Amino acid sequence: MRKLTGTIALFVLVGVGIAGVVLYVRAHPRSAKPHKPSTLPAYPGAVVKGLNLLQLMDKDTGKVQWEIRGVERIELPNSGAIVFQKLGKATYFEGGKEKLSVSAKFFRYNPTTQNFEVGGKVTVMGYLSMTVTTELVRWAAQEQRVLCPGDVHVFLKQLHFQTRRVEIYPKTSKLVCPNPVRLAGPASLVTGSRLEANLATEAVDLDGPIRFRARVGEDKRPFVL
Repeated sequence: MRKLTGTIALFVLVGVGIAGVVLYVRAHPRSAKPHKPSTLPAYPGAVVKGLNLLQLMDKDTGKVQWEIRGVERIELPNSGAIVFQKLGKATYFEGGKEKLSVSAKFFRYNPTTQNFEVGGKVTVMGYLSMTVTTELVRWAAQEQRVLCPGDVHVFLKQLHFQTRRVEIYPKTSKLVCPNPVRLAGPASLVTGSRLEANLATEAVDLDGPIRFRARVGEDKRPFVL
């Protein structure tokens, strides 16, 4: 009888303990764990910040080399590419200073090659007075080169030259036109087979065969390309 009474008392104590735990838990609910924001995918040599900013790093210094701002960012799962349907501005930095500024309609980055291209009414501005207009521009990370593969107009102070294919090397401030060039200045027109310019000093070298035409006299009208 005493054993049975002790067993009953034990069950009563256990029941009271369980009830107390339940009441405590109900009275002190555990706070919900904070929701961790979805992590952005990691890309070699690139940092994605938010929806509208992409930074590409200089492989030599580890500092920001390109800063791309746009809207309507899309990530293509099959290729891993990053696309901005509307590019606001792509800025090239050298030594922490802005050297080039690119505007266009769209932007596409390939994380495998770390190259990108922009297209649609592209304008490249930089250095002291350079402006380049074209329809497509590609950045080749391995060669550290800005390539304009199509028809290009380049304005450098009072000079205006037209050609097909222009290469810009920002690290050395060099611009190269490997194909025939038509170069117009105040009341003059020059054609040559190849042009190379130092954008830092604004020195221009034109290789031949060279043809030069100019207007002289009071009525000096510039040529139109």
